[in-house]
Amino acid sequence: MKKLLLLTLITLVAFNSMTYAVNRTWNFMKWSNETKANLATDVTNWAAPSATRFSNAVAIAAGTTVMANGVVVAELNGLTFGSLAADKFRIDYGTNPDRLIMNGNNLIINVPDCSVGDTLVVYAKTGSTGVARGVTVANATRISGAALSVDSVVNVFTVTTAGQISIVNNAGLQYRLISISAPGTPAVNPITTGLSTPALHSVPVKTVYLNLNGVVVGHDFASLRKGLYIQKNWYSDGKTLSSKLVKLTD
Repeated sequence: MKKLLLLTLITLVAFNSMTYAVNRTWNFMKWSNETKANLATDVTNWAAPSATRFSNAVAIAAGTTVMANGVVVAELNGLTFGSLAADKFRIDYGTNPDRLIMNGNNLIINVPDCSVGDTLVVYAKTGSTGVARGVTVANATRISGAALSVDSVVNVFTVTTAGQISIVNNAGLQYRLISISAPGTPAVNPITTGLSTPALHSVPVKTVYLNLNGVVVGHDFASLRKGLYIQKNWYSDGKTLSSKLVKLTD
């Protein structure tokens, strides 16, 4: 009886100490009317430099939860950021799709409470037409998506270190969606989200690169010569996704 009781206690402790990844998605492709109203009201902390943009009027401290009019911005709830000077954080709306702009280089978006094996999806686009830009994530391995692109790109990573992960841009970037999915669960496909709740895909299982004539030229982006390419991903549910990208150096 004592051995059975001890085993039961050990089992309970083991289950209580386990942590489980939670699937989370932050969709910036349609800011809510409530968010826009709070930003417009909070003139101390938010400026409106144009009819379709809000930007931070004061610096945002590292680790801060972004708020407007005393309310957490719902679309950003659960994310934190590195230090941001005024006008480094921009919310664009009515742009089809809407977007979050990190206006500068080496600016940080933190996703907390990640587990090893989680799938991170970052859907983004360069903030400057014709200039290839992108993101890096130090504690994750890139599965697909070019590190630099002149087009919108779906970056997919596998988390390699548990805890907070930090997404860093190399220059001004438009973020459209960020998602984290637990191992064995479908990852978000931002291309099919439209302006509503994101649809789901399985995780990517194969990637090839084609030239503009549709001919396969490689499987490893790093080995390609500079030029324009089409990246094609296959997912475990049989669906595919293609996007254009550019490699600037051999």
